[in-house]
Amino acid sequence: MAYKLSVKDMQMLGLDDDVREYSKQELKELIPEMIQGCIDRKNEDKFQYRDIYVTACFVKWQVKPFLYYRVSCPTPVYNQNVFKYHYLTGSLEYLWTIPGKFKYYHILNNKQRYYENKETRRSCQFVVLMETGELLKWVKKENGEKPDAALSITHKEEH
Repeated sequence: MAYKLSVKDMQMLGLDDDVREYSKQELKELIPEMIQGCIDRKNEDKFQYRDIYVTACFVKWQVKPFLYYRVSCPTPVYNQNVFKYHYLTGSLEYLWTIPGKFKYYHILNNKQRYYENKETRRSCQFVVLMETGELLKWVKKENGEKPDAALSITHKEEH
């Protein structure tokens, strides 16, 4: 007989902390690989003399997260950790983490609880920024995109 763990059970057993700690450890181990991947791509035409954005996506059935290298900042989506490699300094900057869909909505529906906890505050802030559209606005600015043009719609009155 299968036993389903509730959120309360997970907290009691400390599983939520274990998952969070595992993700942190996994990201720490990926940093040297991300930096090496950026260094390897620096001389490719499309990456030359440009900052490189690295997205680490955690997928349940994969042992290790996928790493994507881009010259533009990616659109915020679920299960995403984004870093920026500065080609001039060779440093890797952490930008944001967006959790999976279920965790995202749990955070969104329990903002106060997540914001009060020092360990989960940052995650809560990223979820709120994504939900309000501010994170996407920042990404567009980072990519040098112009804000959407204001369209004025005029209705002709029929007589």
